[in-house]
Amino acid sequence: MNNNQLQVKRTGYSVREVAESINCSESTVRKLIRTGELPSKRVGPKRIVVPVWALEKYLNEL
Repeated sequence: MNNNQLQVKRTGYSVREVAESINCSESTVRKLIRTGELPSKRVGPKRIVVPVWALEKYLNEL
């Protein structure tokens, strides 16, 4: 890696990305978030981010 390049570590996923990764609808992901089964953070008025650790934990518990 070039010393002038910044390496950024991913910290979360959008609702759409989570839905694609677990092969379900976005509304199902929103339900998981609403019921507390999948922790998330609201970023701004509309965007919801699921932390990487939360998705990994959810997948390990399936």
